[in-house]
Amino acid sequence: VAHSIEDSEQYSQALYKIATALAQAGQFNEALELARSSDVTNESRVTLLDEISKILAQAGYYNEALDVARSIDPDWYPLIAFDRNSLTKMLAQAGQFNIALELARSISFTPSQADALRDIVKCLGQANNLSRQQIFSETLSMSRTIEDISTRIELLATIAENITQDDNLISQQLFNEALELARSISNSSSRIKALTTIAQGLAHRSGSLSQRVFNEALDTVRVIDDDFSRSSSLENITKALAQTYSLMNKPLLNTAINITQSIDDAKKRANALSKIVSALAQ
Repeated sequence: VAHSIEDSEQYSQALYKIATALAQAGQFNEALELARSSDVTNESRVTLLDEISKILAQAGYYNEALDVARSIDPDWYPLIAFDRNSLTKMLAQAGQFNIALELARSISFTPSQADALRDIVKCLGQANNLSRQQIFSETLSMSRTIEDISTRIELLATIAENITQDDNLISQQLFNEALELARSISNSSSRIKALTTIAQGLAHRSGSLSQRVFNEALDTVRVIDDDFSRSSSLENITKALAQTYSLMNKPLLNTAINITQSIDDAKKRANALSKIVSALAQ
């Protein structure tokens, strides 16, 4: 029936549906053969191979899913950067962390790779996996290849949020690297944002470490001469403190309240105070 369709686009769509149906029926070799045939357009091939890899993962064929995903050549459809994030998350949710990491390594687009690593870390934080130390360590190592500081800081903060009291070595390495990275940011406002992100990530792991980083962010605020930037930074820190209050000690809340008094802009000061009130009401 498909061969009787003359319109090339409709023909390709028909083959796509057939290949998907074959994969869902467990006929993976036939589905892959059809997906890789010259009759399928490059756009459909990328989407179809992506779909087959997910069906394989759902069926428990994790290594096969990885092989199919890595076989996708971005040059087949250069207008769309192929995104393997959803499959990475599926693998991590299934407890296949090493395979998920292997797939994350093959993602060339840095923001997508960082998103995939964050998904792996979040799933690992909820799992009782014997290899968690090794996986956290590998994720931390991969984070060092991310050039964009903000993206890397967010990933480090996610790792911080998901480690436990048993992950002492990773915790110390993470803390040292995150602080060193944040301190390397020349722009004061950006450095404060990075420090605040780290402090929030550390909140559940160590209130004392978190408070130490918050205090460093405050020290940075105090040297900002521009009133607007100073007020904005103080407001952001106060919001962060309010959001993490349930995880922190009372002195830190008092610090947040005291900070608001130094915000010159009345509107920003009122907004910061409202965030604290909201946190107390929860």
